[in-house]
Amino acid sequence: MRSSPARYEFDIRLHRRPVTAVTSGSLSSGSALLATLQVPTGQQAEPMAVSFERALDEIASLPGCYGEPDGSILWTGQDEAGRWQVDGNLFDRGGQVVFATLSGSCPPVEFDRLLACFGWPEEPLMMELVRAAVFVSEADFRQHAGRPSS
Repeated sequence: MRSSPARYEFDIRLHRRPVTAVTSGSLSSGSALLATLQVPTGQQAEPMAVSFERALDEIASLPGCYGEPDGSILWTGQDEAGRWQVDGNLFDRGGQVVFATLSGSCPPVEFDRLLACFGWPEEPLMMELVRAAVFVSEADFRQHAGRPSS
């Protein structure tokens, strides 16, 4: 049985996953091969079900998190491994979150709390790996973000 990672490390854009996103291609990430998603251009920024205001309020309610009216966030915490931090920005269209930039590191359980602010697990999400410029599923993101740093 594989143990869960102590921390996720990431630099992503969090998006709603449209039903038209299909597995197409792969990305080598350390010793892992991650399936990438092909998303039609017009559907890469489908709004999430959650409103900008609601998501920002939910995020700002997380202990150690600071949210600004412009959508910028700073979330810090500490666990047995030490301090962690997530920085980000929410972007909206028509009052709905279109995507969020998130970078930093945090324990997987805290990452789940952050995703819940965007309607997860009911809201289907995908992650755009900023440096690789590819979309991946939530499961593949977790594999990528939880790998040990080299």
